[in-house]
Amino acid sequence: MSTMDLSFLKDVKLEPVKKQSIKKLATPKLPTEGDLRVFANGRVYPSEEFAKKAGLEYVPRTITVVEGKKDQVNIFGSGLEIFSSIDWGMVMGKLPQEVIFCAVVPKSLAKVDMWSSTKYDENNEPKASVLTQGVNTFAKDRLVPMLTQVYGIDWEVTEFVDLKVVEDTVMSSETDTYHLPKVVMSGKDKGKADYIRRENLTINPLVVVATKEKAPVDAAPEVVADKKPDLFQDSPIDADEVVDPTADFGTLGSVTSN
Repeated sequence: MSTMDLSFLKDVKLEPVKKQSIKKLATPKLPTEGDLRVFANGRVYPSEEFAKKAGLEYVPRTITVVEGKKDQVNIFGSGLEIFSSIDWGMVMGKLPQEVIFCAVVPKSLAKVDMWSSTKYDENNEPKASVLTQGVNTFAKDRLVPMLTQVYGIDWEVTEFVDLKVVEDTVMSSETDTYHLPKVVMSGKDKGKADYIRRENLTINPLVVVATKEKAPVDAAPEVVADKKPDLFQDSPIDADEVVDPTADFGTLGSVTSN
């Protein structure tokens, strides 16, 4: 019996096998069409344009020494008040359908809903950015349920919604005084409805302009070849935006408080 000629193996160089890594495609966090992107887990991000326009970004604070008293901490920039017509007594029962509203207010005010405060380093520089922070207690506890209650968002199948401030519709009070709905956050009355007085506000509707459905649970992840697998670096892709029809909010501009 003849022996198999294996001489061809002498010139073969072994190549290392490229490792196969599972790379999950990332969802872009910042909205491009809307002003706010709210995720089902309560993370929320403003668009760069809206953050700049509304002055939402955290900036350095200053400390003023007050003789004989506690030092005065000066916080700059703006945060957001977000509330629904369901709880807002100034329009309660006057609208054909419920609406979420938004107002930009100074961070320095008490009980501002979103982006009112952050931590600072020894040089009084902010440690976080509204563009990357994501985690927000108000969004998780109040805004996510509010979007379900008012706009019917089903978070079981929705990954995120994009919201837009309707600037051409302003809810105005003849006295420039507004009582906004709040929820008591601590103490014996925790969880109870409350109101806070604000002045000289610009209040606009906040509506859904796009949604992104969650990927099917059984969807197979993309398998990519990578010499050095990096399980922490995601590659951004464009979100599939589906416009959510909303009512004509132009009619709301005629509603005023008495």
